[in-house]
Amino acid sequence: MWKELISATHECQRLDYTPRYSTIPIVTQESVSTHSYWVTVYAAMIHTALDPGDTDTLAACLLQAAIHDIIEGIGSGDIV
Repeated sequence: MWKELISATHECQRLDYTPRYSTIPIVTQESVSTHSYWVTVYAAMIHTALDPGDTDTLAACLLQAAIHDIIEGIGSGDIV
């Protein structure tokens, strides 16, 4: 179990060095992990503005925001 967890951790850390939109022209380069961070922050802000008391939905929303692009770390590349 620990071996798989450590392996998964390294897969996620690779997202720090995986550029988003590497297949199309962009103005500013951003890593997948940076993008996921900001998606999570904005999701928290939007959820808090809409329904500040619903912590169960907030937790689910933040988890989904944090991991929504994790598949890009294992070779799927950009899905435009």
